[in-house]
Parts: sequence; C-alpha cells; structure tokens
Amino acid sequence: MKLVAIIVICLVGRGLQEEDFVTEDGVLVFDPLNFETALKQFSDLMVMFYSPTCKFSKALYPKYSSAAKQLKDMGSDIKLAKFDALRYVEFAQRSGIHQYPTLVFFRSGDAIPYDGQHEQASIVRWLLRRTRNASEDDYVQELTAENFHSTISSHPFILVEFYAPWCPRCQAFEPKYVKAAQELFWKKSKIKLAKVDVTLEKQLVYQQAIQKFPTLRLYRHSDIPIDYEGEREQTPLINWLMTNTRLPVSVHTTSKSTSYSSTSPSTPSRRRIMNRPGEQQLEGADRNSSRNSLPVLLNLFVMMMVAVVLMWS
Repeated sequence: MKLVAIIVICLVGRGLQEEDFVTEDGVLVFDPLNFETALKQFSDLMVMFYSPTCKFSKALYPKYSSAAKQLKDMGSDIKLAKFDALRYVEFAQRSGIHQYPTLVFFRSGDAIPYDGQHEQASIVRWLLRRTRNASEDDYVQELTAENFHSTISSHPFILVEFYAPWCPRCQAFEPKYVKAAQELFWKKSKIKLAKVDVTLEKQLVYQQAIQKFPTLRLYRHSDIPIDYEGEREQTPLINWLMTNTRLPVSVHTTSKSTSYSSTSPSTPSRRRIMNRPGEQQLEGADRNSSRNSLPVLLNLFVMMMVAVVLMWS
C-alpha cells in the first residue's frame, strides 16, 4: 500500500505523461482519478463520454479510435480519450453529461461541445479547425468536398493549395502561404487563397488529379486551371499570381471615341488630316468644286468676245 502511494506521489509530482495513461486502440482511458490531471497535462484533448451498453456508443467507437490513429500519424498533438460515463455516472453527471455518446473538446481546459457528424473524417476536420492558427482562418479558406465547387465558382481567381499535414515541404511553406494571403488581402486583391487537406479529402484529390504535395493550382473563370511551379516563396508567388490573373483588354477604335488634345507643331496640317478624315474629305471636295467651275468661266469669256466683234463689224 505504501508502495502504491509513493508511485502516485511521484507521478503527480512530475506530472502524468501520455505513457502513464492506459490506452486502448490508441485512445487514452480516463477515470475520476486522472481526469483533472489530464486536462492540465494536455492542451488539446477530446473526451468521448460513453456507455458500454449504448448502441450509438458502440457504433461511434471504431470511427473515434481511427480518428485518434489518423491524428497521431499526422504528427498532431491532439489527444483523444474516453470516459466510461455509466461506470462513473455521478462524476459524469456533475460534469454535465446526460446522454451517450457525448464528445467534448478541451482547449487549454475550456470545454467546447462537439457538434459535428459522428464520422472519422468529420471528427478530424473539426479538431484541426479548432486548433489551427486564427490568423490563418482569416486569410486562407479551408475547402472540403462539400464547398469546393461552390467556392471555386464564386471567385474569379482562387489559388488552392493541396497539402498534407505530415509533409515537411507543406509545413515549411505554410507560413509563407498565409503571409501571401495577408498581402493580397491588404492590397484588396480579387485573388482568394484556399487549401485542401489531402488526408481528409481523398475523393476530391482523385477528382482533381493531384499527384504531389504541395500542389498550388490557380482556378480562373472561363479558363483552364494552371499549376504554380515556381519558388515556394511569398514574393515569387505573388508576382506569378499578378501575371496570370490579368484580364484581357479589348480595344475598340471609332471616330467618336478618338480625340487628340494637341497636335505636333512641326507638322500640324499633316497630323490634322491623318487624324480627322472628315476634314480631309471636305478639303478635297472644295478642290473638286473649283476644278469643275473653270470650263464655265471660259465659255462666258468666249461669248463676251464674240459679242464685241459683232458690235464693231
């Protein structure tokens, strides 16, 4: 008995580690004795309050344990645990648990009820969104199979990063991608930046024929998407986006819309005739009129001479 007490004191004194907890299927097992300590030990922790006799708890547990394994494989610090609320019913009720299963996420000790679907992908996606950097949420939109096509169609230009959380290149590029999104936001650009977690959206990745990570693909209205193959740096990426999102300019030249504020002093008449065709035609018409009136004058002169000769004869 003394030995058990000494072990407990030592564990509490140094703080419980993950290996100090019993685990089943990659899920930590909690009870009233280690629950409070675990909340202090793990900053990002989800707890499944369940009943072994509840059919809904039984249906959820395999998906829940798969979510725990996926998060571990991704290198996430989020821990998943379970608490037998039927065995420790009084403790569960004092904690506000009245139905099974109930999922609660504890973020630095603050409780956030889980309101998503009881599916592996939904649990992982919900947790990743809750633990992501807030500034990233403000500038880079997370896309899923549910909102991908509607989001693409609602923006004239949108760059999508297909990334894997475990990928070192993706991890190194992430802060630069967020800074690029911030710069575009400050410039009031119409270019939107988004991303897709390929570990969660495998069907979407297949549909888009993504072969490597990260893949940066620019979607443009009424045009074929193009991939960015440049440096994974903020400035080259911004320059590439500006070049590939320029709208084509149509030039329509008409006599009404063409105007000149001044003419060249060295060749005023030439510039005026070339740029004002109406005046050119008018001056040509005056010369033609003068040329046509010359025969008439000659005929009048001849008639006057004949009349004078007749008067003197």
